[in-house]
Parts: sequence; structure tokens; C-alpha cells
Amino acid sequence: MPLRYSDRPVLSYGGQQSPDNNWRSRFPAHARPIATAPSNTSRPVWVYEPDGHGWLSIFHNGQWQKMRRDHDNRSGTSQLRMTGEPVSNPVMWASS
Repeated sequence: MPLRYSDRPVLSYGGQQSPDNNWRSRFPAHARPIATAPSNTSRPVWVYEPDGHGWLSIFHNGQWQKMRRDHDNRSGTSQLRMTGEPVSNPVMWASS
């Protein structure tokens, strides 16, 4: 029995598309590759991981740091603060 080689996947489970066809749908339409992200700015941007999960982040100490909004109930103000947790595998970014 001869083996056949192809550049397309043969198996299809549950009618799923190949990951090569639908990867762009995980990110917003205006998202750009992480290599083009601004690294020397104080304005946070949305940074996305390969699974499409996004984090409001800022580039600090050579890595993308996650940020969160803290709300002060007494004064009614809110501030963005770094959580100290890096984004593990950033692949895309979008302006906030």
C-alpha cells in the first residue's frame, strides 16, 4: 500500500476548519502583529495571546505587563496599575 503525501490535513473532526483558516477571526479586525507594537510609550494598548484573549498592557522591563483598573470608592476616581504579571505569549496588539 503506497503512502500519499499532501500539503492539506486529511482528518476533519466535527466539520472544523483548519487552524490556518480561522486564526485571524480570534483577534479584532484592527489588530496588528506584536513586532509593530509601540514599546516606548506610557499609553497602554490591548495585547492578545494566541488563543485570542486580550489584556490591557504596557511594555515595561522588556516584557508586556498586564494592567488593571483600580477604583477608589472614597474619592470616586480610578487608576490603571500594573499587576506585576507578564503576558505570557503576546502575538497581536491593538490600540486602546
